[in-house]
Amino acid sequence: MKKNLLLLAVSCWLTASAQHPPQVQQKPFKLNPLVTAKDYQHGKIIFKLKPELRSHAAKNKISERSIENIFSVLKADKVEKLFPNHQPPMAERNKSGEKLVDLSLIYTLNFSSGTPIEKAINLLMSTGKLIYAEPDYIYKPLYTPNDTGIINQYHLAMIRAYQAWDINQGDSTIVIGFTDTGCDTTHPELVARIAYNTADPVNGTDDDGDGYTDNYYGWNVAQNNYDVTEGGIPHGTFVIGLGCMQNDNTICGAGVGFRTRFLPIRCSTNGSFIVNGELGIVYAADHGCVAVNCSWGGFGGSQFGQDAVDYATFNGNCLVVGAAGNSDNEAPFFPAAYQHVLAVCGSNQTDNKWVGSSYGSFCDISTPGDNLYSILAGNPTVMVYSGGTSEAAPQATAGAALVKKQFPLLNAMQIGEQLRATSDDIDTVPGNAIYTHKLGKGRMNLFRAVTETTAKSVRAFDIIITDNNDDAFILNDTLRISAVFTNYLDTLANLNITLTTTSPYITFINNTFNPGAMNPLQADSNRSNPFTAIITGSPPTNTPVYFDFNYTDGTYTDWQAIDLLVNVDYINIYVNEVGTSMTSKGRLGFNDNGQAQGLGFIYHAPPTLLYGGGLVIGVNDSVTSDITIGDPPTSMNQDFVAVTRAHQLPSVLSDFDAEATFNDDSAAYPIGISVTQKAFAWINPPDSKYIIYDFLIRNTGANNYTTLHAGLYADWDITPVNYATNVAGYDAPRKLGWAHDTQPGGVFCGIKVLSPGGVNYYAFNNDGSNGSVGIYDGFTKFEKYNSMSSWSRLSTDTTDVSMMISSGPFTLNAGDSVRVAFALLASDSLTQMQAAADRAQAVFDSIAAGIVKPPAFTPQFVCYPNPFSDECTVALTLTQRENVSLAVYNVLGEKIISLWDGYLTAGSHAFYVSASQLSKGIYFCEFRTGEKVTVRKLVVQ
Repeated sequence: MKKNLLLLAVSCWLTASAQHPPQVQQKPFKLNPLVTAKDYQHGKIIFKLKPELRSHAAKNKISERSIENIFSVLKADKVEKLFPNHQPPMAERNKSGEKLVDLSLIYTLNFSSGTPIEKAINLLMSTGKLIYAEPDYIYKPLYTPNDTGIINQYHLAMIRAYQAWDINQGDSTIVIGFTDTGCDTTHPELVARIAYNTADPVNGTDDDGDGYTDNYYGWNVAQNNYDVTEGGIPHGTFVIGLGCMQNDNTICGAGVGFRTRFLPIRCSTNGSFIVNGELGIVYAADHGCVAVNCSWGGFGGSQFGQDAVDYATFNGNCLVVGAAGNSDNEAPFFPAAYQHVLAVCGSNQTDNKWVGSSYGSFCDISTPGDNLYSILAGNPTVMVYSGGTSEAAPQATAGAALVKKQFPLLNAMQIGEQLRATSDDIDTVPGNAIYTHKLGKGRMNLFRAVTETTAKSVRAFDIIITDNNDDAFILNDTLRISAVFTNYLDTLANLNITLTTTSPYITFINNTFNPGAMNPLQADSNRSNPFTAIITGSPPTNTPVYFDFNYTDGTYTDWQAIDLLVNVDYINIYVNEVGTSMTSKGRLGFNDNGQAQGLGFIYHAPPTLLYGGGLVIGVNDSVTSDITIGDPPTSMNQDFVAVTRAHQLPSVLSDFDAEATFNDDSAAYPIGISVTQKAFAWINPPDSKYIIYDFLIRNTGANNYTTLHAGLYADWDITPVNYATNVAGYDAPRKLGWAHDTQPGGVFCGIKVLSPGGVNYYAFNNDGSNGSVGIYDGFTKFEKYNSMSSWSRLSTDTTDVSMMISSGPFTLNAGDSVRVAFALLASDSLTQMQAAADRAQAVFDSIAAGIVKPPAFTPQFVCYPNPFSDECTVALTLTQRENVSLAVYNVLGEKIISLWDGYLTAGSHAFYVSASQLSKGIYFCEFRTGEKVTVRKLVVQ
């Protein structure tokens, strides 16, 4: 088993079919672009408190001032523990060494301020007191029956269930859970298979003291009661039937689990949606299930969901099985795409991919999902047809019960790996060629799963891919790929791992790793000598590259897929004290919706101080093109489209020159313009607190314009405390708009107009208070153009702020062009920002006058890894004997460490900087020889 979440680069989306830790949540929180407003409960957040706050954590209250202040801002209506009966684990890890999960500090918060979910979550996270805060996602069942009738259960023969039953027929003491829309507890096919809680009959009393009153049949986690009866669309009973219909009773069909019993867990109020599915997973684990089925899901993954899975897997030794989804694409689908979940694809009668099944590197195994039949609630003898991964998943869940019966000492992860490792390869089936290594290891073979005692399985987790630079993977970058590799099943004599790809854009430098002999549950890592590969050739923009870890040991062979994007259409600029990502389409800080792909805007070190923003160009209040938040507020305008990808240029005008071109052809009412954007950044003070963006706007259409305005919109979320304590201001003589966090230690961020022309400034209270245009309710073209051209607003309100600063009006006739330039600045004080703004103006004026800065001296001088949290190697190569000075400076220009001062011989030399010598933050390593100087930025994490 799997999976797709990696610890790594802020700027890439990597998926992997390996068991490894979940992606560490980085500020700011962002919704998956595939998640819509219908996919989560509005006004509700799930969050987890840090353990050191345990003494402040009551059942319905958290007595900590900074958190209480945020509750007040959000107008919190209710806060309560999700698992009030849970205590923290007595030990840190289970006997297999996996870390146990603490559910006792997870809360739900209901609030009524109307604050957008992303903003509210980031506001909570800004306290520094939470491990995570996330939406309460709503999931959907994955099938609708399309016919009725009795048919042969072809899937039982395909998965070799009959042969498996000759070995064992399950056991009534083994229980599997079904989190679904409910169950018909009176159906004759299910009555004998329910795992009744005889210790707590329905009498109004919690007889067994487990915190659930009358949970005789199971539990309804959606409504917090004992009613597990199915309602709404027929789903739960159908799915349960495939796994646990009673065998040998002469009616209806047969369940894969045979004598296995099941626990019904209702996660739906009306059958149409799945809510509190994570609570259902926990309930199954707490009540003795060896596996729990999840025939539902969505595109919203969360750390809370991962916590629930990890709790079930490691605390409860319960395998979580998830349907891969019915989207017929590779988008990770949750909970299937979480780490430690057995993700099940759907196949058909010929072992081809079922037409609607999702697929991808997060998938582990396939089972039949086409044209199956099962029972319906309220119809004791009626069978119906159905197709989907909802039908595929319960076969694997029931299969896990048979494996547990046969091999009782296997833990949850090993049971999943036994099913996966013994599956039959279907990549070679005609029709599956385009899905090679995307349908899991193969189609489940239950007979092999219960008979093979020497199955082997190695999986990678904690996968890290980096270029030791900005982790925006572009042409000529060297990728470094490492992982922790765990042997889950039989002993290995001499494991060898090779990394391969069919991509023509990858050239390997080192692609082998030999861990050698490994016992069951033993792990090894290639961190000290990672796989390395160079991005070569001419890959198209945002090209997916698929890698395989290939495992061999004698006759044992296996693979594991990961994928990532290369030649991304943005570039990270982070050579001085400020950092941002320049996109190919005018967006500020982030390349994709939801603060995806990019640095945002940072000062000294993450997290980002910018929520989002971008370029806005308009000629009237209807014909305005932009790439910022739209109307409704859950949408993002996409009027600008890339023509040439953002890329670095030779360092002629600055230490980092970059360029991109785009047009507004995607606008509903295009102006007819082409924009060339250039960026300039300098390493050393006094030019280290700003980046210049220079836009050349050309009229490529036939219309003449006399009212063109161009501006930058920026929504600031400035830390260290929270964005609700931000304030905006305007320095008219300097044409400088700025925002500041009013809490102690709060920094300043700003945008200054550098080019000639009229300037307009508008400060927004994003909630629309005090007469401001609001952003929370959407940002219309009318509001954008007028906030650039005729409306102006200065504000001293302390709240969630954003700004529009623009230049115009310009006359732009057909074929003509106009230049509009800005400086993006950050500083510790307004005085510093004003000085940086003045300096930026002077430098821009010199650029405009044609004064060219000589290229920086660039010897063979590298620092890696960078950023680093342990040790950084400073390597340089000399062509002759030189008098060298090598030192580390802080951002104030003070020398902190002297690495070398004296002569060095020709050749390669290495020096080392230990993170223990430095505090977290940004430093500069200066290499000086004679009059030549070059500087590399160092980031200590």
